Parts: sequence; C-alpha cells; structure tokens
Amino acid sequence: MMTNIDSFEEFQKFKEIQNSESVVEEKILVVDGLNVFIRNFQAVPTLNYEGDHVGGILGFFRTIYKAIIDYSPTSIYIVFDGKGGSVRRRHLHNDYKQKVLSAGSFNRFSDTRGILNETESKRMQLNLLVNSLSIMPIKTIIIDSVEADDVIAFLCKHVLNKESSKIIMSSDRDYLQLIDSKISVYSHEKKVLISEESMIPLYGYTPLNYLTYRCFVGDRTDNISGVKQVGEVGLNKHFNLNTTDKYITIDDIIEQSKVHYSNKPKAKIFENIVNQSDIVFRNYELMQLLEPNMSGSTQASIMAITNSDLPDFEVMKLQTIFFHIELCKNEYDFLFWKNYLKTLKK
Repeated sequence: MMTNIDSFEEFQKFKEIQNSESVVEEKILVVDGLNVFIRNFQAVPTLNYEGDHVGGILGFFRTIYKAIIDYSPTSIYIVFDGKGGSVRRRHLHNDYKQKVLSAGSFNRFSDTRGILNETESKRMQLNLLVNSLSIMPIKTIIIDSVEADDVIAFLCKHVLNKESSKIIMSSDRDYLQLIDSKISVYSHEKKVLISEESMIPLYGYTPLNYLTYRCFVGDRTDNISGVKQVGEVGLNKHFNLNTTDKYITIDDIIEQSKVHYSNKPKAKIFENIVNQSDIVFRNYELMQLLEPNMSGSTQASIMAITNSDLPDFEVMKLQTIFFHIELCKNEYDFLFWKNYLKTLKK
C-alpha cells in the first residue's frame, strides 16, 4: 500500500531519473490486461469501506505502479481479450482454455464476506477498470473476436517503433517467443524481467526454440495436450533444443524423428512424434504469435488506435475512482498518478 510520503518521494525519484538523461529513451509498456486483472482478482482479498471486493482492480493498478517505478515507461498500452476472442483457436481445439473458463470459485470470497457473487464482482470490477483507463492518457485496445496475445504480438512486432524498447507485462509464457533485442517480458507473477540475455538462464531455451519445445509438450494452463511420452528430457537428449542458438523448427524435429524411427523402430519417442505430428502442427497454430492470424480490417483497427490521440486525462473522475477502491487515501497519495500520467506520450 502506498503512503503519502512514498507517493511523493517515488515520483521525485522518477523525475530525477528522467531529468538526468539528456534524451529519454522511448520505452513502451504493453499490458495483457485480463491476465494481470485475473491474477490479482484471485490473489487480493481487499474490500473497500463499503464492503465490496476491489482486489482485482486495486491489484491491477498496484502492479502497474510497480512497473512504472521499475521501468519508467514513456507510454502505456493496455490490451484485453475481445468478445469471442478464443473462438478461432477453439475451432482448432475444442478444449482450448476450458480449464480457464471453468475455473472454480475463489474460497476466500465464498462465505461470510457479504460481497456479490464472484462472477458479478468480476464483471463490475472489470467495467470499472475499463472506465478508469478511458479517462487516463493510456491507450486501451479491445477488439471483438481477437485475443489479447494476438493484438500484443502484432503491436510489438509490426506496429510500434522497432527502435523503441517494449516490455510486455504478463505471466503468460506464450509471449516468450516474441523476445528479442527490443522486446522483453515482465512476469508480474514472478516479478522478473525476461530479456534476450536472461531467457536461456531462466528457461533453458532461446525464445524460438522455447516455442518449438512447447509445441511438443503442450500447455496445461490453456488445456493444450502434447505428444504422448514426449517431454523436456527426451527432446533435449535427442534434438539438442537446449544447447544451440540455432532455431530448430517443428519440421526439423519431425523429419529427424522419421529417420531415427526407420533405424530404431522400437524407440517410442520417435514413433510418437511421427504418428502424432498432427498434434504438433495443431499446437503450433494455437501457440505461435510471430505472425498473428487476423484480418486486414483488424490490423487496420489496431493501427488506427496506435495513431490516435491519447484520451483526455479526467483528473477528478480518476481521483474519485482511486479513492473508491482505496488505492489512494487522500490527495497526496494521488499526486504520483496525477504527475506521472501527465508525462505520458502518444
């Protein structure tokens, strides 16, 4: 929780860092909005003075606050899944994200808290969050029938200035494939920034080879199955995924497996890869973000938003909302947000 003094001193520190640089590097924070919100909704039990659960939106802004302090972004994009965003991938795999969609209730809110039911609380907090962002100099993107990860990938790889540093905030490991010299991923869950240099020490693979690895083993988080009896140890032993900087594609591994299987027909790993290659190709279509599958009109909509003016900063309305969720207790607590948001650029 921020205090009066912390808010003022943190902003002074932030300004001193900015003023000490003759040219401020453009640094863009791109937030997977629903990912950050849901993690906080699950983890933060805070109720406001009226007894309403506000943990999702409160935790969301605290997480953004920490990123501002740590990385001083010069502009911020918040991206949410659009209505029906998972439909395209569910056509490829019926079970896609079914565990996420059917997640059980959060026990901490289930009995004597006297708050609205979980679904209604989540809906109300999300609406309040989106309304809050609409009166801040931050660009919010929500496009029907498109998932946030596709929009974020398109933004970072094809739209935003290639020379600018981009930080993707999400705990979703699908974004790791996008990492390069200008794109890093901040896991708000692990509180770690994953860069091109730290990718191998942290995960054991280059960004692209990590995508290849996941196509074979699947992703339990999104309910995506992998090839049976194929795991990390076998892939590294037979295909050296973790010992090379060279991009090893799923085709490379399947072709090698065909050769090995013809020589060693009893080797189960090669047999399963050859016979279940359809699963691997399906998983690539589900997981890859390098070339987002979206229409030209959707791409044009994203580019139009990035080229548009920032929303007007409605200070008093935002202050009222921040008091309601108890992110700020008084005007001094709000000073950081008021001063920082005024520095943001298009």
